[in-house]
Amino acid sequence: MTIAKWTIPYIDQPIDFWKLLRKEFHPFIKSVYLPIPGINTGSGRPLRPDRHVNKFLDSKVFPVSLLINAMILKNTAVKVFESIRIHLKKAIYKWWVDEIIVTDLNLANFISNEFSGLSITASTLMNIYSPSQLIYLENIDSIVPSTYLVRKPELLSVLKNNYSGKIRLIVNEGCLSKCPFRTQHFYEMINDDLIFPESLCTHILNRHPWLRLTGAWILPQHLHLLDGLYDELKLSGRITLSKPERYVHVLSHYINRKPLMAHEIGGGPASVYKPIKISEDFYKQTLKCKGNCLLCNYCQDYWNKNLNLGDFRKNVS
Repeated sequence: MTIAKWTIPYIDQPIDFWKLLRKEFHPFIKSVYLPIPGINTGSGRPLRPDRHVNKFLDSKVFPVSLLINAMILKNTAVKVFESIRIHLKKAIYKWWVDEIIVTDLNLANFISNEFSGLSITASTLMNIYSPSQLIYLENIDSIVPSTYLVRKPELLSVLKNNYSGKIRLIVNEGCLSKCPFRTQHFYEMINDDLIFPESLCTHILNRHPWLRLTGAWILPQHLHLLDGLYDELKLSGRITLSKPERYVHVLSHYINRKPLMAHEIGGGPASVYKPIKISEDFYKQTLKCKGNCLLCNYCQDYWNKNLNLGDFRKNVS
């Protein structure tokens, strides 16, 4: 079994919550990730409550990974970089900053030059899926690969074997494989007027709900099928796991590889939303498929057969 460190989301809870997590899970936690405080860089994520964030950061109970998922226009880059430099310098001086997670390669190069020695990770929004892209990542220490690779172990293996840094997989993201709406969805979330923008894939999922079975998620009990293809793991869910009881429940099940059903993992709008048995045989088959849903009914048939058969919690493989 791969013993991997976890990067976990910040949710706005009193410091006692984080002290409890440290007591229970400290050996497994690499860092807690959150947007860099004090600056809105257009992260592609809705703003979240932050009443307790300064106390959490000042406590240094966990190292932090700062998200700067800015999608920067060339004519505003200088202004944005200067603002990031000021806020990042303050953060490094004051808090336990473990890494910076970025989407923009120019920003990665800027941070590397300004703050030598600081670990930089390529966000999944950078859409890294092929070794041919690695030549561009001169200042990148870790990659959160494209969600497309989560269900493509043979391609993930090629990427890992050609990359000298660390590979970090998101386990419960849930986005559809190669979804053509994904990038546009994040651009729309940059708009401050759209606090919770509707997922652009909704109309497709209404017509073809079985597509939810093809999403980029890994259940705790199936992590072993991808062991050896990653170095670290990431739990998504700054919104979906905002309730502390659910957060701890999902995190503990992933760390201990205790079974969860697909609707319980805290995935996004494209995830499985009703109780349905996800057997290991089914999941193995989806790791082998060629991804041509026009010529294959495997997931559709599985969905229709298993969706309404009740709660399989006791029988999850």
